Amino acid sequence: MSNEHITREAWLEAAIETLRPRFQTVGYLLPDQVRVSVGWAVSFRGENSSVLALTVSRKITKDDVYQIYVTPEEDRASDVLGYLVHELTHVAVGTDAGHGPDFKSCAVAVGLEGKMTQALPGIVLAAELVALAETLGDYPHRKVDLELAKTPAPVPAGSNVPAFPIPDVPAPRWTSGPRTQTNRQLLVKCREAHSDPTLDGYQVRTSATWLDRGAPQCPDGHPMSRA
Repeated sequence: MSNEHITREAWLEAAIETLRPRFQTVGYLLPDQVRVSVGWAVSFRGENSSVLALTVSRKITKDDVYQIYVTPEEDRASDVLGYLVHELTHVAVGTDAGHGPDFKSCAVAVGLEGKMTQALPGIVLAAELVALAETLGDYPHRKVDLELAKTPAPVPAGSNVPAFPIPDVPAPRWTSGPRTQTNRQLLVKCREAHSDPTLDGYQVRTSATWLDRGAPQCPDGHPMSRA
């Protein structure tokens, strides 16, 4: 189906407006304004690797409006709508409710089921969301596949170019952010007595690369070795 929604946010906003009556029917009112976007919000990956959407409390937004973030790792429209219903449930009862009794009451009423921290649409709601996805048209997003960042770059047959990882050579950058720390820092320690007793047991950390090129020295000039 053709899509009149140019952006992902417009598509998601249209979905919220379509889902709004569902909450009202079971006695829960959504705020007039709810912001929604695609992206990793605060602690998405830090809190739980399975978190696929998150709602930011309006208590920490300057205009007192809830903000929902849906993972860029999903582009199947019906699944995205399922995550959206879960997050709208947080909006309906307030983020302070967590996944407790108030959240569960609303979640079950709108058609979510399963463990509340991972509650997803039951059969009836899931079928309705498939139909809603058809109505909304193509979800204008293509997934970010983090697994590709872990896959060595393909090397043509017969090529002399080695695949990653290459020792001491960084892998290609997949984002503009800082690189993930991947090298293991080795503990290096001085085992000699020092003129200043407070330096006894002096130790630092360094990479195997630098250690192979020469052991560091403590402040008294003693060579250090791996602990």
